[in-house]
Amino acid sequence: MTSLFDWVQRASLISFSELLPFRSSSNTVLFDLLKNRFQLSEQKLLELISDNMRIPFQRLSMLVPDKKLIDSFEKETLQTYRFLPLYENGMTLGLAIDNPFNEYLETLKQTWPNLKPTLISSQELTAFLGDSAHQSNTILARVLHLACEKKASDIHLHSVASGCEIQFRMEGVLYPMLTCGPEETAVLKSLIKLHAHMDISQITQPQDGRLSTQYEGRHFDIRAASLPTVFGEDFVLRLFHMESIGSHFSSLGFRQEAVQLIEGMAEQESGLVLVTGPTGSGKTTTLYTFLSYLLQYKKRTIVTLEDPVEAILPGIRQSQINPSIGYTFSSGLKAILRQDPDCIMIGEIRDQHTAQVALEAAYTGHLVLASLHTSDCRSTLLRLSGFGLDPFLVSYALKGIVSQKLVKKHCACQTGCVTCDFKGHLGRQLISECLKVDHVFHGNPFLDSQAFLEAAQFDSFETDARCKFV
Repeated sequence: MTSLFDWVQRASLISFSELLPFRSSSNTVLFDLLKNRFQLSEQKLLELISDNMRIPFQRLSMLVPDKKLIDSFEKETLQTYRFLPLYENGMTLGLAIDNPFNEYLETLKQTWPNLKPTLISSQELTAFLGDSAHQSNTILARVLHLACEKKASDIHLHSVASGCEIQFRMEGVLYPMLTCGPEETAVLKSLIKLHAHMDISQITQPQDGRLSTQYEGRHFDIRAASLPTVFGEDFVLRLFHMESIGSHFSSLGFRQEAVQLIEGMAEQESGLVLVTGPTGSGKTTTLYTFLSYLLQYKKRTIVTLEDPVEAILPGIRQSQINPSIGYTFSSGLKAILRQDPDCIMIGEIRDQHTAQVALEAAYTGHLVLASLHTSDCRSTLLRLSGFGLDPFLVSYALKGIVSQKLVKKHCACQTGCVTCDFKGHLGRQLISECLKVDHVFHGNPFLDSQAFLEAAQFDSFETDARCKFV
C-alpha cells in the first residue's frame, strides 16, 4: 500500500518542504499530524484517503446503523476506540470510522475477518456516539430544556478561546447562562448541526437548519443559524412553540378594536396586508395566526415563501428560499403565482423587486400577507414610497398595516422577587397600531405618505399607558 505521505504529496495538499521531515512517519502518526499540526481540512483528507483506499466517504445521515448491533457493544468501547457498527452479516461487519488507520480494527478482525469500513467526519461520529450514549441527557437537551424552562426566545452560543459562552434572550434582553469547555463545546456544536441537518464538515460558511424538542408536553420548533468567527462557529437558536399560534387574534394580546380591524383585513379577497415591527416583536406569530384564521374560517388555498420556515402549519404549503441556487423571494414568488393560490404569505419584503412582485400579485387578485421591518404605520408608508413603487398601485392594493411591539410588564413586586426571577418585570405584552385602508382615493395616486395617511381611515389606540402610537 502506498503511504499517506505519497498521496498527500501527489495531491499537493502540503508543500514538499514542510512534509519532508515526516516522510518516515507511519500512516497513523501522519494522519494525526495532518489534522492537528498542519490543520488540513478533514474533508479533503478523508476524500483523498477514500479515493486511494477505495473506502466510501459518506454523510452519517446517508447511513442506517443497526440499533441492536450498536447496543451489543459497550458504549465506552465505541467512544474509546471510535467506531460505529452499521450491520453484521456472518463474518462481515460494516462500520463507520473517522480514522482509516484505527488500530482497533485489527482487534475487530478477530471476530469479523471481513470488515467493510465507511469513512465519516469526526464531528458526526462524536455527535452520534455522544447522543447515543447519553440519550436525553446530552448537553444539547440540557440547554434546550433550560431555555424552555426560562421561557427564552433565543439561545446564543458565542465561541471564545476557552470554549463557548451560552446566553438566553428572555423578554428581549440577553442574559449569560452557561459556559462550556473545549470538549463540551465541540460536542454541543456537532449535536446542533447533526439534529438541524446541517453539513457537519462545513465550518467556514454560514448555515441554516431546523430541529425540535418537547418540554412539559409542549412542542417547540427551533430555527438554527451558524456564523463562522475567529474562535469557531457561533450559533443562534430561535425557539418557537406551536401553542403561540391561534386562530383568534385576541389570544395574541390584540385588543378588541384591533381584532375587528385585522379580521376586516383578512376578509379581503385580494390586496396587500403588512405586519410590521422591530426584530423580536412577534411578526411571524401574527402572520401565522393570519394563516390559521384564513385556513380555518375561509377555507382558502395558502402558499408561503419563507426564510426560513419557522414552524410547520398543517394544511398550508410552505416553501423555503435558497439563494445559493437562485431561489430567492422574487423568483419564488413568481413560481408561487403559477400554483393557483388564494393567499400568499411572504416572510419578509426586503428589496424593491420583491415589493414590486408582491404588489402586482395583490393587484391581480391574490391576498398577499408580508412582514416589513419598520417601527410604525407611518414609517411603513415611507418605506413603501422608498421602494419606488407606483403610488397608484400602492393606494389601490394596500388593504392594511398591523404594526406591533412587545413591552415589558412590571411584576407586582416592582423591584424583583422569585416569581420574576429578580428582574422586576414579568413577561411582555403587545401594543399595536392598525391602519385599515378604505379606498377613498377616487383613482388619484397619493403624492406622499402624509397625503395617504390623511386619505385613509386611521385607527390608533392605546394598550399601555407608557407607549402610544400617534
